[in-house]
Amino acid sequence: MQGAHSLLTTVLVSMMVLVATAVQANPIPIPPPASMPLEEMSIAIAGDNHVTFQGRFTFDSIPTTVTAMQFPLPPVNASNINVYQDSAPLPWSMSSGVYPTVLPEYPLLPMFQWGGPFPEGGAVFTVEYEHDLFARDNYMMLFYSLGTGKYFPTYDKITTAIFAIIFPDTIYPAAILLDSTPIDPSRYTLTNTSLNIQLTSEFGPFTRDLNIAFAAVPEPSTLLLFGAGLAGCALIGRRRVVRGREDTPGTSGDRHRHLS
Repeated sequence: MQGAHSLLTTVLVSMMVLVATAVQANPIPIPPPASMPLEEMSIAIAGDNHVTFQGRFTFDSIPTTVTAMQFPLPPVNASNINVYQDSAPLPWSMSSGVYPTVLPEYPLLPMFQWGGPFPEGGAVFTVEYEHDLFARDNYMMLFYSLGTGKYFPTYDKITTAIFAIIFPDTIYPAAILLDSTPIDPSRYTLTNTSLNIQLTSEFGPFTRDLNIAFAAVPEPSTLLLFGAGLAGCALIGRRRVVRGREDTPGTSGDRHRHLS
């Protein structure tokens, strides 16, 4: 009986620790919950694969028990981090927490945080930072930690996430994923060098992260060589067909030889 009681106590303590450190929105309220119905992300990718990020996170309710907000850093070369609450700059520091991902290259991401107190009626937090895309095979990957609600889904409202992404004309999004699942094409529009995504989550926060694989656009010279190769193959095939017809008995050429 004493052993069972000890086991139950251990389980309850573990659950309490999980709830206290679980993530449910981006930024992540510590401790949860808080209500954030809208997050808007602007992402600009430069020709050298350097990324400038700005996110606006609208909270309409923050309990007085929330003492801090945590935010996962991007995987590679995060820099120039700024945080604002209703346009007023806030100090921030690195957190001891880590954010788990599905990325084999970066299974755990560091997080930074800023402290309260916060307005109980809500606030708009703006987060800015820069980072780099990371390489995977022949792709350059963009990762954003959208799915911070995967471990503590408690929202009872509709949450909307809006992405406005611009990129150079030397690359294009070859795959647009939530974790490893392709996003429904009806959820995004792709025009020239811009990608706009709008996602909604009813009665729960987002539980999967955004992954976009960018591929290099082939150089015009490569396309010309490829086209010339196809044309050459077609010409060689045509010559073989014509030559085969000339060597076949009973063709017009054969009849002319017999008549002469």
